[in-house]
Order: sequence, then structure tokens, then C-alpha cells
Amino acid sequence: MSWLRQRGPRKVARAGVSPVVSDILMTAVVVICMTALLAWTVSYVFHNPGRDAVRERLALEDVWFTELAGYGKVVSIYLYNYGPVSITVDYVSLEPGGRISDADYVEGKNLSLDPRGHGRITFKFAWESGRAYHIKVFTRRGSVFEVLAIAP
Repeated sequence: MSWLRQRGPRKVARAGVSPVVSDILMTAVVVICMTALLAWTVSYVFHNPGRDAVRERLALEDVWFTELAGYGKVVSIYLYNYGPVSITVDYVSLEPGGRISDADYVEGKNLSLDPRGHGRITFKFAWESGRAYHIKVFTRRGSVFEVLAIAP
């Protein structure tokens, strides 16, 4: 045991980065990478012209169940485009009832709305008073906008 006392404590040479500094560096790298990924994703979604369906925004403002001279019972849907791209309505569907045929449109077939544009679609439909109808509006880009309306 005398030989331990003569040599003294051994000095350890440290080569590398302390744990605190490595944690700070790793956090900075992760934050920078995630910021770059978020910036790329936002740019891709909002500036890719092939992805305009993601940017479609359509409000079904009102639904009127009325009788129109010469057409009988009709349904009118009032629409507002609050998105940054123009929208063209492809077709309308009611449940129960199914897809509205081309011959039943009174006005608004293939309705096109510019950004911040209003429009109306009117079609013949034999609605029943007090019944709930699930109305779906389909756009050319494949988006679907829905509303539940009860006939008066």
C-alpha cells in the first residue's frame, strides 16, 4: 500500500464536450431543423399550385326550402367563398335523396365563385316539412362542404 501513497491521485485528461454544452448544442440543432421543416411545409401547402384544394374555403350561409312558380318545391343554397382561390361547384347531394340530377337545377349549375364571392344554387327537390336534410356541396377539386338543414 505504500506505493499508492507515493504516486498521488491520478490526473484524468478530459477530451470532449461537457454534458451541459452538448445538451445546449443538441437543443439548438433540433430547433433549427424543426423550424426549417415547418417553413418548408407552410411554403409547400400555400404556394404549390397543384394543391389548391387544400386552400378551398366555402361557407354554406343559408338554405331555403320554398315553392317557386313553374318549378314546384325547390331548395336554394347560398354560398360564400372566403378562401384565396376560386371555386367551381361540381354537384350537390342531399341525404335522403341522393345526387341532384342536371335536369333538376333551376340556377347555379356549375357555379363558379371568385375569392370573396357570393352565389346561389337552386334546384327542384320534393322536400317534406319538418324533415332534416344533410346537404353536401362537391367542388371540382374534390372538396366537400356540408350542412344539416331542416325544412320548415
